[in-house]
Amino acid sequence: MNSEAAYAIWAPEGGPWSPWVKPILFANQPVWSEVPDPALDAIPAPAWLPAIDASTAFVIDLPGAGSVPWGIALARRGWRPVPLYNALPGDSFAVSGTSAAIVDVAAIVVAMRRATALLAPLALAPDGPPAFLLDALRRRGTGAPAIPGRFDNRSISLPTDFPSAVFLRSRGIRQVVLVQESSAAPQADLAHTLVAWQEGGLPILVQAASAEGAPQPLRVSRPSRFRALWYRCLATLGLRRSPLGGFGGYIAASAG
Repeated sequence: MNSEAAYAIWAPEGGPWSPWVKPILFANQPVWSEVPDPALDAIPAPAWLPAIDASTAFVIDLPGAGSVPWGIALARRGWRPVPLYNALPGDSFAVSGTSAAIVDVAAIVVAMRRATALLAPLALAPDGPPAFLLDALRRRGTGAPAIPGRFDNRSISLPTDFPSAVFLRSRGIRQVVLVQESSAAPQADLAHTLVAWQEGGLPILVQAASAEGAPQPLRVSRPSRFRALWYRCLATLGLRRSPLGGFGGYIAASAG
């Protein structure tokens, strides 16, 4: 399978959520063949999911590739996973004994390739409710970032990476469940999107990934600079944008 065919599985032509599927991982991997992963296939749906209907959108914000198994578990019950990974994987060589890439996007690519083999035969409806997949480590990665030669692929989530509250409501979405490691407040970058949805009439619920109880209502506080016209420029200051799209660039050695 080539990258175009794999991308079409996640972003079917005419699907309402397809414009938001980030193409960077697919464009970076010309060959996209992989066997299904039994570990992904065995992820059960949470016990509380039967109480959630198709008027619910999900935002899955878990570390590394942790959101991908959730995407498959939800897809088996009619949700359409929408990967929002927007960083290049970089090279696999090591710098000073540490991974070259600050954020381990390579592990996400492996999980996505294996998940594609599971998603393809599901004959999932293109207009099923969305489940947006994020890497909770996108902003910080692992290890010390300021080492020359490391691939700095840190990124952030922006409101423009998601459909608006108006669009979601036009597609029958009436609430949003945020799944993350804990039931604490969302990450600062994601809070901008959630507040906009909240103010657009979509209640936000939160669920810790390992919790067995039902999702609980969450009132997201307005982050600083909310709705500022220059927020995008300020938020991406210091991040390395790739000419290919997405985030990723090497840290140069000091000239001093």
